[in-house]
Amino acid sequence: ASLDNSGSLRSLAPGRAAPAPAPAPASSAPNSSEPGSDDFDLDSKEGQERLRALREAMPERVVAANAKLVDFICEASLRFRRGHLPSAKERALAYFEWREKYIGSFADQRISDDPELLRVLKTGLVRLGGR
Repeated sequence: ASLDNSGSLRSLAPGRAAPAPAPAPASSAPNSSEPGSDDFDLDSKEGQERLRALREAMPERVVAANAKLVDFICEASLRFRRGHLPSAKERALAYFEWREKYIGSFADQRISDDPELLRVLKTGLVRLGGR
């Protein structure tokens, strides 16, 4: 499966590369189920198909390094972009590029194991969230 120009899934013949998707037009119906709509449901069949397509588009070396991180970032990106695959993909890939450049790996991070991470957190530049 791949993305077409509207961000929808489509099948490809084996061995054919998908063309780069063009930017999708903004949704004209705010409550439609179009990509990028407010009522996008990640738990729906379509939502799970989009999530699978997004995961498959991630670099294999990143998946091999930390599949749980890839799953988390793909879910977060797809939810934040309200189901719009092209922009969710762009967001996820940008995160992995940033992570590799500034953190240096895709490994799980623990404050107790990483004094540099603790130092960065103490600057206030980054905050840990959670419940």
